[in-house]
This record gives sequence, structure tokens and C-alpha cells, in this order.
Amino acid sequence: MFREQLENTARTLPVALLALGGGGGALIFIGNLVNLAGPSPAGEPGRSLPWTLISLLVGALLTGYFGYLGILRYRLRRNALPPRS
Repeated sequence: MFREQLENTARTLPVALLALGGGGGALIFIGNLVNLAGPSPAGEPGRSLPWTLISLLVGALLTGYFGYLGILRYRLRRNALPPRS
């Protein structure tokens, strides 16, 4: 059931939306890595760390989800094509 839902989602989403979702997730991830590397805006290093780690995880999950949908879309389209003669 879950697999069919993912296949239908990958089949119907436009490529531009897949690229925007994956790119947005990657930007969230990169932005939070930069936030971890730089000084804390509150002046206390451990105060914003839990929220930064949660945002880092969300960015990684979004990037992985949209990347997987893109790969699945490619595979579904490739397998749907008739063989060349």
C-alpha cells in the first residue's frame, strides 16, 4: 500500500516540484551546518543546539525523500518504455 502511494506520487509530481523540494531540503541542511560551524546568535553555544539538530534532521529527510521520489520516477519511466527493436 505504501509502495503504491510512493509510486503514484513519483509518477504525478512535476519534475520542477521534485527539484524544488530536494533543493529546499538541501538548503535547510546546509544552512544548519553553517549555523553549527559559526558562533551562536544567542551567545550561549548550547542553547540553540537542539533546534539546530532537529532542523538538520528535517533537511536531511526532505532531501532524501525528494531524491528518492526522483529516482523512483526515473525508474518507473525507464521501465514503462517499450524495448527498442
